[in-house]
Amino acid sequence: MSKDVIYSYYEEGPEFSVREKLVDHVDECMKIMSNFNNSRIYRYLMKMPFEWSIKPSDAIRLMIVFHDVGKVFYQKNYEYDAERSVKYLSFKGHEFLSFHIFEEFSNKFVKSDADDNILSACSFSILFHHHAMNPEQRGKVRLKYDITLEDLKLDELRSLLIKFLKGKRELEALDNVFDTLIEKIKGYRSVKMFVEDITYASLKGSRYKSIWDSFVSCSTFKKISLIFLTALLTVDYLSAYRLRGGSELSEFHKVLMEFHNYYLS
Repeated sequence: MSKDVIYSYYEEGPEFSVREKLVDHVDECMKIMSNFNNSRIYRYLMKMPFEWSIKPSDAIRLMIVFHDVGKVFYQKNYEYDAERSVKYLSFKGHEFLSFHIFEEFSNKFVKSDADDNILSACSFSILFHHHAMNPEQRGKVRLKYDITLEDLKLDELRSLLIKFLKGKRELEALDNVFDTLIEKIKGYRSVKMFVEDITYASLKGSRYKSIWDSFVSCSTFKKISLIFLTALLTVDYLSAYRLRGGSELSEFHKVLMEFHNYYLS
């Protein structure tokens, strides 16, 4: 495994190897959403009684860019499937770390209540983009191995984010995210303890409660959150299908493709 690469998927067997770089995964997601501003969903969002202080296309771009950044903590979290004789990286719980990092970014980016509403919908989508896989159980998963700060490849992650962020305001919001993250990690006895605390606490903290209360009580916020989540799920799975050597489209992927073609492009 390359020391300067962050993988979003890694699987290796006796006669095959599938290695997907996080930067390639995000880039492919962006390509899939490249015509979003001409889409039916975009037009629907713009007609909603809502203040779009951040354009929907920019909000979705930020959501896509950050949705898998938590995988940086799992680059040595190998598991072995004895039945298939396959070694793979397990990323169970990465969404909680992605949520945490995006929240740090949002705290520095938000300048108004409208900004906060939009980025909160992004946070909701990042946190729940594996909601079908039992988030409460995923939050209890423990890393197989401890890692050091050097193992985290934070410089590589910073470079990846800079590649997809746009404008002075976004880059300035990113400036202190990693310094804050490193200081928080240093407050724990190990990176492993930090990861386990964040994953366990994500569905119990005040920020989660605030977002969930908005989701339950505000129909507009609920609609936007579900639209963002659906868009993220669609591009996430389609990107993975394209980059991991997908052969014939499954019924699931056919539905995603049809949804994308009709609503997202």
